[in-house]
Order: sequence, then C-alpha cells, then structure tokens
Amino acid sequence: MSPENIEAIFWAFLSIIGIVLMGLTYTYIDKLERIKCACAEHPYKNFIKKYIIFAICFLLVTAFLPPSMVVGFAGPVYGMIYLVVKWIYVIATVVFFVYALRYVQYLTREKCKCSEEIRRDVLYWWSITQLVIFAILIVLPFILMVATGAFALAVKSGKGVVSNLDKTVMMTAVNPVKGAKKATGALLDDVSVASRSLKRTMKSLKSKMGK
Repeated sequence: MSPENIEAIFWAFLSIIGIVLMGLTYTYIDKLERIKCACAEHPYKNFIKKYIIFAICFLLVTAFLPPSMVVGFAGPVYGMIYLVVKWIYVIATVVFFVYALRYVQYLTREKCKCSEEIRRDVLYWWSITQLVIFAILIVLPFILMVATGAFALAVKSGKGVVSNLDKTVMMTAVNPVKGAKKATGALLDDVSVASRSLKRTMKSLKSKMGK
C-alpha cells in the first residue's frame, strides 16, 4: 500500500470520528435549546453550533481528499486554496475546543441540572484531550530544539574533557609526578570555578530577596 493511500485512509478515519463527535455535540446543544434549559444559555453557545456545521461540512468534503491528492488531481492552485481553508479550519477548531471547555465548565459551575448527561462529559474530556494535543504539537518543536542544542553542547564539552583527560593520562604515564600535579591543579581549578559560580548565585539571590 502506497503512502498516499495510507494517508487517505488515516485522514478518512479521523474525519469520521470527528463527524460523529461533532454530531453528538450538536444534538446535545440542540436538545438544551428544545427543552428551554435556561441555565445553559451562554455567549459561546452560538459559536459552538455554527462551528460544528462548518466543521461537519469541511470533514465530509475532505474526508477522502488529503492535501497530496488534491494537488495531484486539481493542481497546485486548488491545493493552495485547500490548505488555506484547512488552516482556517485548524484555527477555528482550537477556538472551538477552548470555548467548548469553558462552556462545559460554566454549566458545571452553575450546577445546571438540565444539562447533565453523558454527552456533556464526552464534550468536556474530548476538549481537554484535543487542547493537550495542540499544546504538545506547539511546544514539542521548541523542546526538541533546546534538547538538540543541549546535546550538541554536551558532546562538544565531552570531547574537550576526554581530550584533556587523555593528555593527563599520557603525561602521568611518562612523568608520574608532573602528571599528578597537573591532575590535582585541574581539579582545584574546577573546584575554584564552581565555588565562584556558587558565590555569585548566592549573592544574586540575596540581592533579589533584599528587593
């Protein structure tokens, strides 16, 4: 199976799950309106309903059309239009989950009895899960960048330490007295540097606490 087919199947699977959950959310809010649940009124409710209609239409159209297939079938211009619409969908989706989470929290805080049911719990945990995923996708590249830089620095520093250690070992083998003196001097230098660094840190902390 080609990568394009795997991508299409995966996107279609996610789209179907999204459509089902969106449908559950829409029917839940529609039910609150039909039973005239007064405590469920909130400014975010209209956005949530309108977004769901937009999202279901988008997912129905794109369920079997991942970006690579759109570019291949319709050309780069339509592919760019598709990607722009998809980015709008992504941004609106983030706003939707923030609003949905705050809406459910509002219903819980107000102890809205007529809103209590399993679909409210599904919307709550679904929103939290999606927001966590979005947060990871945003923060992960920065973490990887910092980790890669730290690893490169550690490798570079490690090479320097190994090089100095090799020199000291060789000197000790040739001239034990001189090698021992050099190793002791290097150790004392390290202790001195660490001591000065600790003193500067303590001084900085004291000055901040004094302010």
